[in-house]
Amino acid sequence: MHCCERELNYLDMNINFEKSSCLRIGPRHDATCANVVSLNGSVIAWTNELRYLGVHIIGSRLFKCSLVNAKKVSVVAPMPSSVRLADWPPKKLCCN
Repeated sequence: MHCCERELNYLDMNINFEKSSCLRIGPRHDATCANVVSLNGSVIAWTNELRYLGVHIIGSRLFKCSLVNAKKVSVVAPMPSSVRLADWPPKKLCCN
C-alpha cells in the first residue's frame, strides 16, 4: 500500500481515503483483517459491501453483485408529430 501511495504522490495524485474501502472475497471473507493505514495515518475501512461504477459488490465466498440498489432506467422515445394516437394502431396493413 505504501509503495503505491508513494508512486501516486510522485505523480502528483492521491487516494481519497473517505471514498475508499476494503472488501474480502474468498473462503476467508469473514475473517477479521488488520487496518490498512496510509502514510499520513488515514485508515481505509473494511466493509461487507461496496459500490464500484454503480455496481454493488458483496463480500462472500464467491464473487457476488447485488442488484437491489440498481437504479431503474426507462427510456421513452418521443412520438413523431406525424402520428396521432387516434390513428393508432393502423386500421389496415397492406403491402403493394
